Amino acid sequence: MPAQGNIGSKDLAAGNQELICTMDEPGIVNISVCNRTAIPAKISIAIGNGANPTAKDYIQFSMPLSAFMPLERTGRSLGAGWKVWVMSDIAGCSACAEAVPST
Repeated sequence: MPAQGNIGSKDLAAGNQELICTMDEPGIVNISVCNRTAIPAKISIAIGNGANPTAKDYIQFSMPLSAFMPLERTGRSLGAGWKVWVMSDIAGCSACAEAVPST
């Protein structure tokens, strides 16, 4: 049975590309980012199967995220070995990847 629920989460450090999860097997993933601060953040999300993200892996780059707001990317189909990275330009943001059951 594929994993379900939280498969990785991080409190993001400013300016660091953080590995949130690596898929053990193929599955559907939702990615959530929360800005817990009173100032806007810029969020980048990459999905790929290399050791580190490359330009082609970004599904968004430096997207503004308002203070105290969430951002979600849902229904991403990922293969085994694929990874999710998230970066924020400020501290005080967190990211979570959740595997959802496929029907």
